[in-house]
Amino acid sequence: MKKFLITFGALIILTSCGYSSEDECLLKEMQKCDSVSCELQARNYCDDEFPAKKTWDIYKKAPKSWVNIEVDSYRIKFKASTYRYETIKICLKKNWSLRKGRCAKMSLNQYSSSKNGTGWTESDSDRDYFHDYINLDGDGLKENTKVVVTKKVEVGFFRYYVVGTLFLILKILAIGLGIAILMSFFDGESKTEDEVEVEDEEIEEEDDLDELAGLLISGGDEQKAQLESMTKNEIKEWADAFGFNVPTSLSKEEMVERFVQKTNLYIEEELKKLKNLYDKGLIDEELYNEKQKELLD
Repeated sequence: MKKFLITFGALIILTSCGYSSEDECLLKEMQKCDSVSCELQARNYCDDEFPAKKTWDIYKKAPKSWVNIEVDSYRIKFKASTYRYETIKICLKKNWSLRKGRCAKMSLNQYSSSKNGTGWTESDSDRDYFHDYINLDGDGLKENTKVVVTKKVEVGFFRYYVVGTLFLILKILAIGLGIAILMSFFDGESKTEDEVEVEDEEIEEEDDLDELAGLLISGGDEQKAQLESMTKNEIKEWADAFGFNVPTSLSKEEMVERFVQKTNLYIEEELKKLKNLYDKGLIDEELYNEKQKELLD
């Protein structure tokens, strides 16, 4: 009885301090846990202390370094590089593909994550869910595979339904001195290593797509070789992006030839437009020669 009173008194002292937010409550309470049951009790306690408002889940970019990927005998396993209370989504896609690729969710919590990693297998076959991204040797990912990691974030009604639309309108209108000041303020904030890594990955992805787009519209042997390395669906995606009529009813060889023909016609049309601007005196000779060189190189 005496031990019980001491324990109960200590509990009162600890809990009477209180927490300023649910995040702080979870952080402090989880640190005391060494089992799944303790973790659940901590979550229940914090839920009671901070009654939850209705939230919606969105996924935001997270660093790839949060996850280690291992491939063995044509099976992929994802492991948490550092345990953290985050739920993430891992997507594998081709570097130059416009598609989302294949994705899977996992928790980085040490009690939810297996020490040997978490793998995914097709339910109706013996193939790994990510089989298309595994190399021929079955011991790694294909060279052109891009790994995209996002983390789950809970947001309220306003952020979920309104903010996205509002920011789109502001971007289109591009007005308001107050917006410019606000954006400069956010740009000046110090960034964590994770945020810097995410930004670098986004810039790298944009550069890869820009480089490929330039190659596909340039003509020549490099353009044809790049097209021949793609599937019919990928050729179709890029054709649609440039406004070329290249139906998938054609064979792959015919699609490549049609894409090349459309590219040549596109370059001819752009040269004519450029010459027309020059003849009308709307651009000077230096700019005319520069733009002409860009189209022909």
